Amino acid sequence: MKDHLTLRRADPAYRVVFGDNTSLDLLYDMQKMSDQLEAFEPGAKTKYAGFLDLARKMYEMGIDQFIDKPFSTWGELIDLPELLPKLVDRGWWTLPFLDIAGPYDLLLKKFFKDPRIRSIFSFQTMYVGLTPYRAPGAFCLLAGTELTDGVWYPLGGFQGIGGEMAKVAVKNGVKMRTGTAVDEVVVENGVAVGLRLEGSSEVIRGDAVLVNADLTYAYTHLLKGADANLPRSAGEATSSATPVADFGEYWHKKTFASGVISFLFAFDVEVPRLLQHTVFVGAPDCERQAWQPVSRPEGIAKSPNFYVHTPSKTDPSAAPEGQDSVMILFPVANMQEMEKDGFDMSKPGAYKELTAACRAVIFRRFREAGCGDLEAHLVDEVIRDPQEWKELYNLDHGAAFGLSCGLLQLAMTRPPPKDENGVEGLYFTGASTRPGNGVPLVMMGAGLVANQIAQDFGVEAVNNQGHEGPSKDSAWAAGRPTACEGVPLQGQMPEAHAANTTHSTALEAAAADVVAKSMRQDA
Repeated sequence: MKDHLTLRRADPAYRVVFGDNTSLDLLYDMQKMSDQLEAFEPGAKTKYAGFLDLARKMYEMGIDQFIDKPFSTWGELIDLPELLPKLVDRGWWTLPFLDIAGPYDLLLKKFFKDPRIRSIFSFQTMYVGLTPYRAPGAFCLLAGTELTDGVWYPLGGFQGIGGEMAKVAVKNGVKMRTGTAVDEVVVENGVAVGLRLEGSSEVIRGDAVLVNADLTYAYTHLLKGADANLPRSAGEATSSATPVADFGEYWHKKTFASGVISFLFAFDVEVPRLLQHTVFVGAPDCERQAWQPVSRPEGIAKSPNFYVHTPSKTDPSAAPEGQDSVMILFPVANMQEMEKDGFDMSKPGAYKELTAACRAVIFRRFREAGCGDLEAHLVDEVIRDPQEWKELYNLDHGAAFGLSCGLLQLAMTRPPPKDENGVEGLYFTGASTRPGNGVPLVMMGAGLVANQIAQDFGVEAVNNQGHEGPSKDSAWAAGRPTACEGVPLQGQMPEAHAANTTHSTALEAAAADVVAKSMRQDA
């Protein structure tokens, strides 16, 4: 993507504001970062070196062996003949495997006593809707990659990535359809043959269908006619006449990531103390309470966890001169958790009181942290709660990060990118399939499924340098509200439709793969 985007490294990577209003910046300089930690906890300098070494090794092994690789069986996932030599050659054998399989918080406690230090290496679990008490210790890789590879920002905003992806796709022959919703993935005799558009009898036919809508939504809504069009042997193999619907219902009941209330604020002043990325955490006084999924105002910790993005600190185009634009993500209970707490989620406004309370707490924490009375300088705002997230993006339970990435919903225990319920030619990408949620994993997943489609249809898989060879047949995509069609692929490739029922641009697998592989190198 370096040929299409201007990326700027955020330095410091983050500022973390603690519940006692002290703060610490995440620095790339090893010596300066160590000195900061030593001021909080004597001996932390040495422990930091050991933690960073562990986190980096976990990142390297995780990406190489479990995340950025295709697999459909436990044998392919673990692949001992490939793994064992690397354990020795790359020093992975020194990893504390029991600790990285256990709760992340327990792993951190073996390095640091101060809860504030532990919080700066564990708040990253917020990205995937988890807590350090539910996330496995392997998630230390998130901190490892940020502190070594860095945190990067595309000038013009994240929307620029989608825009540039669209340009790459159009350059390769894509036709965009705006305002086009997908009503159904059409299945005939056990094969996904295309898409039926909403409000139309039109069916866009192809040899394969790639869905990047929320996976559980797709199984329960877009594949509504699939079971009636499966060959009898598929139902017999699963001892069910409705294996597709059963699969969707099974995952609908599983554990989902947290909900999020997003606050988009525009201020007519520059906000002091905030960096581009600032995280407010509850430690040291509200360390554990701040991670609890909040469903009622009285459950909000005195110093809750929330993430603040101020792009105008890096990108002048994000706000007028002398002003700041701010986006806040405040983790709350998702709709599934709200229902368990007695809320009727079929009615709008279930988050109304909670949203008002969260908003008030945010402005209070801003004042306490030295940002000033920002509410007096608020000139515009947009707020979205999980019910709105669900409505806008068809997210099951309004969970912004999809299915949770707990230990029992990772790798082979996570829904596969290729349907295994009797529907041939049906593929998935996105947060709720493998390898997991969060932008980097989703982008890697896009590359993996692109290669899988290519392999299934006898086309050579693409590499990090993009596609090679002549362009022949086309792949297709249709989404909501944007649809794409006619993306030339390299080598002989079937028509592959990609159904996207969110408000992001639907790009078919080949275009997604090009940018995914590039972003992995550059971002």
